Amino acid sequence: MNLTPPPEGKPIERDMKRDKPWAWFQKAALEKIRTRCEDAKSTIAVYLALCEIASDEQSSSFVVSMDKIGSKCCLSRRTVFDRLNKLEFIGLVQIARSKTNENFRIPSAYTLLRCESIAQRSEAAAQRCANEDGE
Repeated sequence: MNLTPPPEGKPIERDMKRDKPWAWFQKAALEKIRTRCEDAKSTIAVYLALCEIASDEQSSSFVVSMDKIGSKCCLSRRTVFDRLNKLEFIGLVQIARSKTNENFRIPSAYTLLRCESIAQRSEAAAQRCANEDGE
């Protein structure tokens, strides 16, 4: 692969208002992946691919094939399958799996779920304890 060096001169900074479109993700989700997954690098890649697809669809719920997710994150179908299961297990994505037959790979439906940060979880737990003590 031939790489082209950047043009000479001062680099152009990103313009946060004009350089669109963006794919948004929760920082707490990345923190959760880093702390709960041994294979965090590839799991983050799959999660970011899901975030990009959700952004393209303008919805947190969408239907997509594992092959498309794999092409977005440059991972094999098998790796994507494994990482999706981990993301589902740790509560970052809900998957409504489509039934498949031997000849077709039918896309599944995915929903990205909200993730609370460790600080938010601690605050929520403290609030629950305070409510229980007050009752």
